[in-house]
Amino acid sequence: MSGWRCKEEGCGGTRLESDAAGGSTYCSTCGAVYDENTLVNSVEFSESAGGAAAVVGTFVSAAGTKAYPLAAGSRGMAGDRDSREASIQAAHGKIKMIATQLRMSLKYAEAAHRLFRAAVTNRFVQGRKTVNVIAACLFIVARQNRLPMMLLDISDAVRVNVFELGQTFLRLFRILSLQTNMHIVDPSLLINKYVERLNLGVKKNVIQEVAANITAQMNRDWIHTGRRPAGICAVALQIACNVHGVGITRKQICRILRISDSTISKRMREFEQTPASLMAQFDRAKGDRGAMPEADPPSFVNNRQERC
Repeated sequence: MSGWRCKEEGCGGTRLESDAAGGSTYCSTCGAVYDENTLVNSVEFSESAGGAAAVVGTFVSAAGTKAYPLAAGSRGMAGDRDSREASIQAAHGKIKMIATQLRMSLKYAEAAHRLFRAAVTNRFVQGRKTVNVIAACLFIVARQNRLPMMLLDISDAVRVNVFELGQTFLRLFRILSLQTNMHIVDPSLLINKYVERLNLGVKKNVIQEVAANITAQMNRDWIHTGRRPAGICAVALQIACNVHGVGITRKQICRILRISDSTISKRMREFEQTPASLMAQFDRAKGDRGAMPEADPPSFVNNRQERC
């Protein structure tokens, strides 16, 4: 080492020697050790009594907590992998496959994989089905990026009960402390998807625009708060179709959006109690509300009616 001098009293040596086998660095004059257990990037092999080759050293994964001895695997892979790392790698392929079914891009699949790694680190996967945790990670990514996707869509892709996925999502949501980075599902983001499924023909674009305006007004009137977005979309699409004379029945809307007729009736009654429901068809179609006042929340209106 250029300019180096041994600090030991009476030595004054200027040359360092390195012992690669022992991982130490020492003064060549007096033998004083300056570095011990130095990490090296070289790979060494040893031979067992039976003639099998083995890698010298141990392996610690990024998410692991233990060191595992390296050994030549049956398929030429060196080392016994940490069970955590094995679970993460196995889940990576499943995440990509499910994301492809949901038409999510690769960057969202990688984001879900990072969440799954965090779930493994927090031991959230233990005692739970891997596919449930993967579905919860994908839904969190969809919520963070405002993708037009509901938990029901992911439930159909993985063929798991939506309420079971909901419980997993809520628990993972709390464990990872993602409250500050989550967005409420905006029904207007789902309008385009449902319009495509209803096959509305040439009036598709104008119906989509009117339905989006209605969902925005329902959000201002507190109807969206605490409700599932499918019911809000169903009412908006039915009103928009009626305004433009498109023959879509409520039964068709229930089948496409997978909700009950009673849900649409409840949301429709709540919308009828707002000033926006009194708009003329022309104004509603144009989305021109002017100074339309906000309505009181439906729960407040119902409570006031019960007291009267």
